[in-house]
Formats: sequence, C-alpha cells, structure tokens
Amino acid sequence: MRASTLRAVASVAFLAGILAAVVPAAAVPTTEDTPSKSSAKDDTASHFRNGKNYLESGLVDPAINEFAKVLAVVPGDADANYYMGLAKLQKNEDQEAKNYLAKSVLIDGSNPAAHEQLGLVSLKLDDKDRAMKERDALAEMMKSCESNCDPKLSASFNSLDSAIKSGGKGDKTSSLMFDHGDGDVVYKQAVAEINEQRYEQAIALLKDSAKQIGPHPDILNYLGYANRKLGNYDTAIRYYREALAINPEHLGANEYLGELYAELGDLDRARVQLATLDRLCAFGCSEHEDLARQIHVASAK
Repeated sequence: MRASTLRAVASVAFLAGILAAVVPAAAVPTTEDTPSKSSAKDDTASHFRNGKNYLESGLVDPAINEFAKVLAVVPGDADANYYMGLAKLQKNEDQEAKNYLAKSVLIDGSNPAAHEQLGLVSLKLDDKDRAMKERDALAEMMKSCESNCDPKLSASFNSLDSAIKSGGKGDKTSSLMFDHGDGDVVYKQAVAEINEQRYEQAIALLKDSAKQIGPHPDILNYLGYANRKLGNYDTAIRYYREALAINPEHLGANEYLGELYAELGDLDRARVQLATLDRLCAFGCSEHEDLARQIHVASAK
C-alpha cells in the first residue's frame, strides 16, 4: 500500500482522553491524527506513562509494578526496559538494572541515556570492559551525526567518559532520565513524514513519540510500516507483532503484517491475516479489501 493512502482507524486526543472524530477508512492521515484509544487492550501505554510518572515522583515500587505490566505484554520494548532499569537503580538492585539496560540497548541502540546508564552501572559492578563498550558506542553515534548531534548525546558521552577516566562509580541516575514533551505532536509530525515517504525521519519521530506516550499499537504499526518500506523486514515484523500483542484486533497492523508476508511470498501467512480481518470486519473494511488485493497480485506472479 502506498504511503499516500494510509488510514487512521480512529482519531482521539490521546493524552487528553477526549474523543475526536472517526476518520473514513479511505482517508489519508493528516497532521491532525493522534494515536487512537480503540481498545482496553491499549492500556499498555497508560501503564507506561503511569510508571514514568511514579518514577519521576520517587515512587519506585509502584513504577516497577507498572513497567512490569508493560513488559508482560511487550517484553521487547526498549523504552520500558530502559525505565525498568532506572527503577532498579533507584533500589540499588544494580545487577537487575544492568540486565534491563543491556536489553534496552540490544533492542534499540539509539537512546544515548541507556548507553550512559548501562556504562555507569557496569562501572559500579566492576565491569569496566562493558562500560568502555558503551562509551565507544556513544562515540560512534557522535561520529555519525558530526556537527548536528543532539546535546543529550554529547552529555551522555561526557558523563560516561568522565566516570571511566576518574574510576568513579557514577551517579545512579542521569539528568537525562526523563523525556518531557507532547507525544501527540511528535506523532502527527511522524505521520506527515510517512505521507511524504521520508521513512527514516518518521522512524526517529515515532521513537520519540513512544518515549513519551509508551508502546501504543498505532505507533508500533507505523514503525512497522516505515521499516517495511525501508526493507527492514525483520524489524517491521517485530513492531507489527508488538502492536498485535497489545491489541490483536488492530486492523492496520493485521493488514500491514499480511501485506509484508505477501511481499515476501509467504502467501499462507498472508491469508491467515486476511482470515483475521474477515472475522474482524463483519461488514467489510478497506483493510480487508487492500490485503486481498495484495495477495491476488502476489499470487499472480
């Protein structure tokens, strides 16, 4: 499906919790679209935000409980692993913190603060080799962005580099611990980038939105779509599956996962997704029609 024909299933002022308007199935997403609150299963994102709020308020145990609920649904969410790591640091459970932070950077190495905190806790645990590995990862990130680096990146590098050179144990937490902002606004910008086929820019914005909103199926669905368009099929499948783990009835994720399978020539799995949409769309829907068309084209090749 071309980016210009992407649809939003429902539009909601997500953070305000105010219902807006349902977008027609054939409509093109605009910068008015926000992540929808289409199902109680989408509460995973609410648990994520609750966890951040608790952690920022110093309520560590409730934060851990909230992040545990997120990770029970999407264990591969990099941000939830990162914040769980920070919460474990607050309780001086350093080895557990290291494990969560290591998983976060393994899943998605683009968060400078995750590398920094993993390096600092590694120093506390006398694992200097791992600390230096994280410093080197930050140095490589700085090389790639050259003069346009995010100030957070250089701050994380300097913090970890200084701790390694001084042999210090480092702080338990960082000034970069929390990301504040309007996740809805960033999400709208990401949708606009997708409509212009600027997929790399969209991915960066979607990740920023997820850091603020949490693992929402609409965001994960678009992350899957943008990665699919860039040929990152394994990554795309992971995001689609995470979206469906939160909300198995998400029409867009079911359709796009089926389209990805059709592109790869795996028509049996594509038809499984079509059967799911057939069940979900009792009176028909454009997602079912578009996937059926993609399967027909792929079958004729």
